[in-house]
Amino acid sequence: MEQEQIRLLVCGCNGAMGKAVVSGAETMDGVSVVAGFDQQPSSNSKYPVYNKLNEIQEQIDAVIDFSHRSVAKAIAEFCYEKKIPLVSATTGIDENTEAYYHKISDAIPVFRSKNFSYGISVMKKLVQEAARLLAEDFDIELIEAHHNKKADAPSGTAQMLLESVQQGAGHGYDICYGRHGNQTVRKQNELTVHAVRGGTIVGEHSVIFAGEDEIITISHSALSKKVFAMGALKAMKFLVTKENGFYSMDDIASIG
Repeated sequence: MEQEQIRLLVCGCNGAMGKAVVSGAETMDGVSVVAGFDQQPSSNSKYPVYNKLNEIQEQIDAVIDFSHRSVAKAIAEFCYEKKIPLVSATTGIDENTEAYYHKISDAIPVFRSKNFSYGISVMKKLVQEAARLLAEDFDIELIEAHHNKKADAPSGTAQMLLESVQQGAGHGYDICYGRHGNQTVRKQNELTVHAVRGGTIVGEHSVIFAGEDEIITISHSALSKKVFAMGALKAMKFLVTKENGFYSMDDIASIG
């Protein structure tokens, strides 16, 4: 779709990430936030904010969803019905909704990622290659850390990195979540995921490859929410030029 101005609906617009998306959109040429959707509408916005999707009257060219998992499918259904390209960034989504994204991508362009950092996209590729080379002789652990208001654990990004490890290793692992007690000697084919929650940590992820007398760690730290907001906006501008289909950060990472 070629046009001068992309009319954007931001779902979860009153949340921290939604506000970051709106702020980022204001710095971009060719993008205008024309409406918002949130469970707690605000009268202070420069655009109308709705708490019911069926009340939205504005013409919409794209949707960025940073809302809550409880409304994610309803937003996807709205996009499907209106034939609007959807960028989904909501975490903690169930398998049914994830499957629905794939289903509707036959009719609309859908961009789905659990992390919109370009750096994380690169990290996934590095982790996969490291696992390919090291998995046979190295123990692998994954640590993720987020702010004290994050509800889901482990993070969606941690799950993405875990998938990259298993793809690189060429096999699955017996996944443990945390470790405690008196019988915690590491078992063969075990991989443990640790989740830290505290303060205002934006997002930190590390994959540790521990071998005999040597350790390799691949890490990523997000220093602000801006990196995710700008990534989602970049994904949106990418998506509105594409045919119907399912897209992810791998598609952006592959084109630079």
